[in-house]
Amino acid sequence: MFWLLLIAALMLGCQAEPAMDEDCELHASNTMCTAECTMNSTEYLAANRQSLNHNKVRAHLEMELADEADEKLLYETYVKCDKHALELLTHKGVQALAKRLEAHGCHVYPGLVMECVSNEMTLNCPPKRFHNDAACTTNRDYLKKCMHFLKYKA
Repeated sequence: MFWLLLIAALMLGCQAEPAMDEDCELHASNTMCTAECTMNSTEYLAANRQSLNHNKVRAHLEMELADEADEKLLYETYVKCDKHALELLTHKGVQALAKRLEAHGCHVYPGLVMECVSNEMTLNCPPKRFHNDAACTTNRDYLKKCMHFLKYKA
């Protein structure tokens, strides 16, 4: 279940104040490259590296998830986040990050999709799946406060 591991990695982010800006830069590069690697291994990423293969996403989710409601929620989240990531590709900050990632051979799009999926699944996690512990609750509450920054919200 590559996508679960990636979502966990994305949620960790740069939580502590780094010793140097390069630490967060390196973390961002690693996260974005990991997202691309994961999407390549699941064949979610289309050949142009800037779109999802929706048929592969659906087939993988059908194979990995036993609950139809979870499958539907996650698939719809990927579709929503695919669209959102494409919209972000024209933003200056994203373009600057994309240039930095080129040095690592990575594209920014997969990381944008996975960040969105991570946020959406944290915010909209079905109650039966949500881990009601301090870390998860804190993370969800933090994201709820940041909703005005999440342009892909419904």
